[in-house]
Amino acid sequence: MNILLKVELNQLRSLIALQEVVNSCHSELNPVQCPFCQSEQVSQSRKPESVKTYTCLSCQQDFSEEIVLGCKCRVPGELQKCQDCERYQSILPLVKERAAQLRSFSRAELEAMASRFSF
Repeated sequence: MNILLKVELNQLRSLIALQEVVNSCHSELNPVQCPFCQSEQVSQSRKPESVKTYTCLSCQQDFSEEIVLGCKCRVPGELQKCQDCERYQSILPLVKERAAQLRSFSRAELEAMASRFSF
């Protein structure tokens, strides 16, 4: 097996592991919360914008993910600035453990698993 193929398989394992860990604990990692009243009763705006916007159903304030304090990335580690985030760092051991468990899977099995996720 050449080195490029090994790198590709490791990347695939890592992506699958990250998605599985994020999906398994998504609600505790990323609850969208109003920065004004801290309510989790929010509704995502239907406007097609590059930044996700929300309306709080409790206080009626509009806000975007950009103004929410702390890490609110939908996929931890997706952005370069997330690499130092506490939340991202807290899930890395779980991702590494899951990626190690995926080592016994063939490329075809990994690709089938990856097809369940949108990367």
